[in-house]
Amino acid sequence: MPAASSGRRDTNLLLTRSEAAKSLSLPMSAISRLIRTGVLEPVTLRPQRFHIQDVNEVRKMVQDKVHISKIWNHAFLAHQGVRHLEKKLNTLLEMLQVTSSILPTGEIEVRALFKKIYKTSRSRPILTAEEVMDWAKIFLAIDENYLVLAAGHLKTSEPWQQVLWFSQHLLETAPTELFPADKGLEAAYHYLSYAHRHLRQVSYFYCRVLHGAKEAGRCIPEAQSGDTTNEISAIVAAMLNNESATRRKKKEINLDKRRHSSH
Repeated sequence: MPAASSGRRDTNLLLTRSEAAKSLSLPMSAISRLIRTGVLEPVTLRPQRFHIQDVNEVRKMVQDKVHISKIWNHAFLAHQGVRHLEKKLNTLLEMLQVTSSILPTGEIEVRALFKKIYKTSRSRPILTAEEVMDWAKIFLAIDENYLVLAAGHLKTSEPWQQVLWFSQHLLETAPTELFPADKGLEAAYHYLSYAHRHLRQVSYFYCRVLHGAKEAGRCIPEAQSGDTTNEISAIVAAMLNNESATRRKKKEINLDKRRHSSH
């Protein structure tokens, strides 16, 4: 990945809407449609600017005679599919009473979080289900804006590397042998797996802004939508199994209490 001294964007690599339209030989209305369907995404919103490599990728598709209507159609379907999956997951997590976290953004707090990540990764602790869920919530609360903020506080251009590696490390060291007897722990790790995929996407778009789509794709391959669907199903199944096991245990306890009281 290209070296950089900070998280700031190189403005020489950014194009305005009119410059992008001129580069692609398309009218402004076509640029609007490309943006709306997700084919061409601005890296800044006010004013809108586009990374030159993203514009070049669209131009290459046009030069390769990929019909623009097909590009729009595929992008629209992919965009709708992602939104549907996100809405489905949020609804299910709300039903299962899984709350989200809001991360503090002060320099002291950001540095403390990354220090905690470093210490936890070195100590290799055995985490409880609650601790795993806490880490998953932290990972889900991280977005591109938080990474830009962290880059400034930590004086590094790639803060995503440490947090993404740590989430992967937690998954690779998961005590899967305990899952059959501890469904709560299994559910927590399924949720952590989804949070890791979220981090991959966030890291991808953060790198895309800094280095362009090609370099970001090389460093952080995007997750496939089918994997996301399977991950959601796994999360829900594990959590529902855990809930059912908890209910059975409570029922057994209540029955034992009744038996003792009758005697």
